[in-house]
Amino acid sequence: MIKHNTIIIFLFLFILSSGCSNKHLNVNKIENIEVFYAKGIVTPVTMVVCGQIRAMPPDFIVDTLLSDKAFLTTVENLTNKLEKEENGDDLSDCDIRVECVVNYKGNKTKTICIGKFNCMKLNSTYHRECDSLAYLIKKRSGYYNYFKKEYLVNFREIQKFGVPDDYKDLSIKYNPNSMPTPPPPLR
Repeated sequence: MIKHNTIIIFLFLFILSSGCSNKHLNVNKIENIEVFYAKGIVTPVTMVVCGQIRAMPPDFIVDTLLSDKAFLTTVENLTNKLEKEENGDDLSDCDIRVECVVNYKGNKTKTICIGKFNCMKLNSTYHRECDSLAYLIKKRSGYYNYFKKEYLVNFREIQKFGVPDDYKDLSIKYNPNSMPTPPPPLR
């Protein structure tokens, strides 16, 4: 009888531990995220669509590689949640400001494009908004640094989560047209 109970307890613990280890295998499949965005306020003649930010001249964009494991896990959880939700209305008017390439282990990729007012395109599906994901990516990539602090109140996610602790005003290096300021003349 004792031997029988011991075997049952052992099997129960084995099954429980196997389930937990499989659960951890699904976490953090993302290797890194490439983030591209235009520096500062962009006022294009036409709407910017997903894929166009990376094609802009290098003087106008920032590209950043994010690989912090805790950050990647949070992004993975938020994108998985977003994929399960119903997408919004037709958001083909989503004017893109941030473009991300999510690189997974095994050469799989996803694209996240974040619009001017946080409309979002995850691969080919539009979503109404995801302020927490938009804030997390913009914060970690330094996106907010290219805006004057007074302008940051216009971002809905900043109103929710606050100005990032590591915010630095880099907007003074750019004129109102978001064009790089020319270097000072030689003396």
